[in-house]
Amino acid sequence: GLILAIRTKGDPNIRKDIRYTLQLLRLKRVHSASLLRPSPEILGMLQKVKDLVVFGEVDEDTLALLLEKRARVSGNLKLTLDYLNKKFGVSSFKEIAKKLITGEIKDLKALGIKQFFRLSPPSGGYVVKLKNKTLRGKKKVVGNIGKQINSLARRMI
Repeated sequence: GLILAIRTKGDPNIRKDIRYTLQLLRLKRVHSASLLRPSPEILGMLQKVKDLVVFGEVDEDTLALLLEKRARVSGNLKLTLDYLNKKFGVSSFKEIAKKLITGEIKDLKALGIKQFFRLSPPSGGYVVKLKNKTLRGKKKVVGNIGKQINSLARRMI
């Protein structure tokens, strides 16, 4: 699968190495999100910044919605089906999402799409229900929340 990471906390005084890691993950601002392919390196980076970032495994529907609503092509233009059709002969956002998740398309860059998404704050606030606890509030929603990332991301699109 793919990992969706969303930065939830800003901090002017974070350590240099952590700030650098966030840059590598393309999470320079609060509410920016990026798609990552899990590898030992990426997971290590997420572990390092886990107190500023929330992440989990993204599903097809959420990814399709993200691409449709928030993906930008160079020039800050919205991603359109026309563009996808011309370039890749793909007829729907769902199809692209599927190919990204299965790894048929390596990353967004291969599609000419910017590799991060600018989201808005979540409607209904930062609330994430996990098995044994509920995370509430901006300061608390961090770390790995698994599949719950989808419900949070949907509220931020």
